[in-house]
Amino acid sequence: MRSLHYPIALPDDHDMAAIARRVNEKAHLFESLPGLGFKAFLASERARGAARNAYAPFYVWDDDRAAQSFLRGPLFAGVIDGFGRPAVLDRPVLAFAFGDRRILPRIATLETIGSDGAERPARIADREAALQVDTLALPGAFAAIAVLDTLAWSVTRVRLWAEEGSVRGVGAEAQRYDVLRVVGPGIAA
Repeated sequence: MRSLHYPIALPDDHDMAAIARRVNEKAHLFESLPGLGFKAFLASERARGAARNAYAPFYVWDDDRAAQSFLRGPLFAGVIDGFGRPAVLDRPVLAFAFGDRRILPRIATLETIGSDGAERPARIADREAALQVDTLALPGAFAAIAVLDTLAWSVTRVRLWAEEGSVRGVGAEAQRYDVLRVVGPGIAA
């Protein structure tokens, strides 16, 4: 499994309603995309207290070739046409599971955690799998993903929550995004 994430910084005066309209117009194109396990359409908005306006899609791909095909295909070309070519964080997934799929997630947290320089990758993966089980047992947890940056040997924990009040076990420095929509197999539109 691979994750793709491309946070796109937007001007302070960007019409964030246009981002929501874009998501509503395009989300159905991803609902049955081959090889896609999950996509969260994420955004942050200064008017809602964020440090900056951003559009930040996050994907989990079941198939590496499908992820690469997406980057070469028309859907990503549409991102480039709309925003310029973003830097794409392409990282292996250590752990991914859904919690309560009946929840309509509204908040996403992304927290990057460094690892001990001597910690082996297998130990990192085991730790994240255990933490994921604990997270998904919390009320309001929709999904938990852990991805590994093999350049910095850090882990980014991506969590989707029902609402801000559901967020637990996340440091104050974690990035927060509004979840505009989620798509993938077994997720109701």
